Amino acid sequence: MPKERKFKRSLQYFTDHADKSLGDILSWGYLEDLKVYAIRREHGSKLWNYIKLQAKENFPDWKPHKLKQVVKVDPITGEKYITLKIKPPKCLKNMPLRAMEQDFYEDFKGWLYNQSTGESVISLFDKKTRETRHINVLDPIWLVNCSKKDIDCLFFNKIVYNEPDKVQGQQYQKIVNVCFTKDIYSGRYWETKFRDLELEEFLKKEKRSEKFKKIAERAAQLGRRKFERPPNTDQTPIESQENKIPRWCKSKDGDPEYRKWWNETGRPLRRKMLEERKEKRRQKAREYRRKRKAR
Repeated sequence: MPKERKFKRSLQYFTDHADKSLGDILSWGYLEDLKVYAIRREHGSKLWNYIKLQAKENFPDWKPHKLKQVVKVDPITGEKYITLKIKPPKCLKNMPLRAMEQDFYEDFKGWLYNQSTGESVISLFDKKTRETRHINVLDPIWLVNCSKKDIDCLFFNKIVYNEPDKVQGQQYQKIVNVCFTKDIYSGRYWETKFRDLELEEFLKKEKRSEKFKKIAERAAQLGRRKFERPPNTDQTPIESQENKIPRWCKSKDGDPEYRKWWNETGRPLRRKMLEERKEKRRQKAREYRRKRKAR
């Protein structure tokens, strides 16, 4: 069970102070165009990768199932305490931006912060069809995808909000103010230091991965030298042509053909190869003595 909060308050009052904020959920829902679930809290919008995968697979983990249980027994009273283990969902690191409607400034009537849904609503009125429609903006960063004239329109027409929702409403207005000041809008490659930092981090990551690959290759080579038998000199897969000294195989003792091969071919070949090995060793010893005397 979650711990009880030290103090309680109405959910319509939100702050951005860490000591006062309780991380309440403002709103959440499924974004059809992005194919993700978005959960908006007091400090921003978070897109949960776990919920995204569940939605694609028809929520297999959300159906009734048995969770992993950890049972602990009190040694004094003998009572059992059961704890259910649930892995936390993984959050997307790079949040996708929604494609905003372009050039809506001609039909613009106003925009406000909706306290019930935790999003800003841009109200539009089409003069031709005489119909009213709305654009809902859940995450303030989506506003950077507006056109230049739309940014100008939202900058000169400030967002409307109630006093308790000032902190949340100002988040949208601050994004518009930055876009207007820095000349940021949809389709423009604006100058920022974040791209350089991302490039540096990417290059560092690639360099680190290459370093780890080289270390793994060296370790594999050392492992082959230490634990694997050296290959034959001729590299021939045929056993009769390999430079191996034949030995008597006890498992084939009852085979008359094998016994015949051993008496006629195997034993003489073994004696011959052993003599050649001894002769090579003698020659090596003679050369070593000769070089030693020459010194």
